[in-house]
Amino acid sequence: MNKYYIVKTKITNYYSFLKKLNNINIDIIDIKYIGEYIFFKIKKESFKKLVKYLPSYKFIIVNNKRKFIIRNREFLISIILGIVLFLILSNLIIEVKIIHSDIEIRELLTEELYSYGIKPLHFKKSYKDLQIIKEKIKNKYPDKIDWLEFETNGMKVNVRVEKRIITKQKKDNKKCHIIATKDGMISGIKVSEGVANVSMYENVLEGDILISGIIMHNESEVSRVCAKGLVYANTWYKVKVSIPFKYITYNNTGKVKYNFIIKNGNKKERILKNRFKNFKSKNKRIIKLFNYELLLEKEIEQEKIIKKYSEKDALNKAIKKATISLQKTLDDKDEIIEKKVLKKTIKNSTMDVEVFIVANEQIGTLSIIDNKQEGTDRNGTTNY
Repeated sequence: MNKYYIVKTKITNYYSFLKKLNNINIDIIDIKYIGEYIFFKIKKESFKKLVKYLPSYKFIIVNNKRKFIIRNREFLISIILGIVLFLILSNLIIEVKIIHSDIEIRELLTEELYSYGIKPLHFKKSYKDLQIIKEKIKNKYPDKIDWLEFETNGMKVNVRVEKRIITKQKKDNKKCHIIATKDGMISGIKVSEGVANVSMYENVLEGDILISGIIMHNESEVSRVCAKGLVYANTWYKVKVSIPFKYITYNNTGKVKYNFIIKNGNKKERILKNRFKNFKSKNKRIIKLFNYELLLEKEIEQEKIIKKYSEKDALNKAIKKATISLQKTLDDKDEIIEKKVLKKTIKNSTMDVEVFIVANEQIGTLSIIDNKQEGTDRNGTTNY
């Protein structure tokens, strides 16, 4: 809270006025002169004494926001109305131009855009709304519209569009194997097309043929297909992580302050200064006008606390961190089935850990059969 008032008054004798202030024990700060007026800062509790003992002077508090607003309300209202008018005009559409040579596409898009309120003398849509509208139109006319984009230029909206050109797709007659993308031990096989080239619990190397696209009968080739299926294997990883023993956490102190935020798109600006050094916030929208939003922010003060892991907790944290790190490289259907600490090194402030992790994952990928050399199976023989 501000503990001072900035006060102004009209004086004729500078030294006489300062002497009177001294006689009633009022300390003043930051004296300035503008014309016949003197401006000075005093403590709030001194203002009543000032008015009581120096009634011949007319003292005005110039930093009192409420009085300032009352005195200048007409000016402030005109500014607010001007801002509102500016926002209305800057968000108004006066022209929608569809850029394409095909009249059919222009007429189709005009009708669609009008149905979504994108037309003259209507307000502009937000970027998010335009993206939703764009996708809806593309999904409604997948055989006519290939690409659509909005450009806003002042009060004008340009719509650029590309017509979809449908061409007959050639049938893919390629023949292929499914090969291993990494080393592992087979844990599951499901063949939809082709012939399994490996069996359960066998070890395979990267590049081995798992499902062959060459169909054999009595050691003779009878046909070729593009192999289809899923092959799962247990794979092995070593993950190294480092964990600091000290870490920071935050506790709520119970103190709460409120603030206001003006939001425009991704930009946010707080009206008041932050009064807490560390805090978390929750925002609630009060009003939205075009792309602008006024938010009420609840600031919850937090106390920063430095803690230290025990050796056991640090080790568990390292295993968890290594697991999460590897999980990010796996697909959703893959899973981690075993974890084991191989090596642990403790330094002054950190613990370095090497973790051995076994995962069950899909390891097959397509490989086109070469007409000259069909590929190498897992036993090292070559098929033709």
